[in-house]
Amino acid sequence: MEGIISGEKGFYDCPVHLKLFGPGEPIARAELESRLKADKLPLKTRALSAPKKPKQAVAPPKRTQGYSNSQTSSSQQEPELSIADLTASAERFRPRDIQEIVERWGAGEDALSKMPMADQPENLQATLLPYQRQGLAWMLDKENPVLPAVGSTDICQLWKRDPKRPQAFLNVASGYSTAQAPQLARGGILADDMGLGKTLQLISVILEGSPGTTLILAPLSVMSNWAQQMERHVKKEHSLKVLTYHGPTKHSKAWTHKEFSEFDVVISTYGTVGTEFSASTEKIPRKNGLFSMNWTRLILDEGHQIRNAATRAAMSATALLAKNRWVLTGTPIVNSIKDLHSMLKFLAITGGLETKELFNSILARPLAAGDPDADILLQSIMRTFCLRRKKDMKFIDLKLPELSEYVHRINFRQDEKEKYDALV
Repeated sequence: MEGIISGEKGFYDCPVHLKLFGPGEPIARAELESRLKADKLPLKTRALSAPKKPKQAVAPPKRTQGYSNSQTSSSQQEPELSIADLTASAERFRPRDIQEIVERWGAGEDALSKMPMADQPENLQATLLPYQRQGLAWMLDKENPVLPAVGSTDICQLWKRDPKRPQAFLNVASGYSTAQAPQLARGGILADDMGLGKTLQLISVILEGSPGTTLILAPLSVMSNWAQQMERHVKKEHSLKVLTYHGPTKHSKAWTHKEFSEFDVVISTYGTVGTEFSASTEKIPRKNGLFSMNWTRLILDEGHQIRNAATRAAMSATALLAKNRWVLTGTPIVNSIKDLHSMLKFLAITGGLETKELFNSILARPLAAGDPDADILLQSIMRTFCLRRKKDMKFIDLKLPELSEYVHRINFRQDEKEKYDALV
């Protein structure tokens, strides 16, 4: 049984929507329903079939290290519901591969091609391609969301005006109603294919969006790429003041929010923010370090690194203070639909899906059971928070030259030919 608060809590009452999960076997289910009816507990059945039992996950073989683990556990954990399990149990959920989840529930190619374009940023040296200007317009719009007006039937981030109370707001996913204006997430997930210029589009947002200091978290291996791209693509007379907060620079002094605010962009790593997050029990905001600043914009490069909400990288990134939040990744869903929960939590959405229990109850389990409402909900989430374009879409014109192929045939030396023939 699950209970979800479905409305505003009153002084004496609290509306709760209860879900009862019964057995899938028809006879046992009928007996249970009869008992509940006899006890005057009528049910509103959803006519959903019980999900098929997921296949037992097979753990990969461990590498032999020359010793054995003496602390073996006799209990086995229930396998987590993965992408493979979902595709096996849901009639409408059969993408050919993991990334088709994003493409199937996102906006279609025709709708993407008709998205409005932003003007070319004046301070940008590089000329944006049309689809990149569309991405810029989409991101600027996501940084300035607006709740539906009184009398409107529009939905913004799953929030709409409560039809029974025009001054209140109703979340269409969780059913939660509140008299206070809910906080909207500012930002989203840019999930374009590799090579379509996600970095350049975000640099354009930094130039055109709200002024202030932007924090970029990236893996150490690609951290320097951001500073190089900004130097290359931003006009010299409007160059951004960039700080690489890592290594000797980080330890040179106790950085505070006043010193960070002197820069347009601060670049750091997931390891750095994770260390600062766990090294202190001081409340946030703190006196110094990355958690002392309320950043105008927080960008996660290779954002799939936070797909597990229980990891230090995910918890520390989510705990940072920021007005606008962006995730850059070509793979927003890697292994499980739960990967999406961590990113929604990072984006600071409201209404219920940011909590693990409600995400599983409202979306993950119903999706696995083939609930069409969950299918619609996932589509709404992806179209609201995620933008994905692929290289093979007709309106994507990378202006690349024609592919030329040259075949050079060489002759093996005698010793090389002997080895080649032996292997073939």
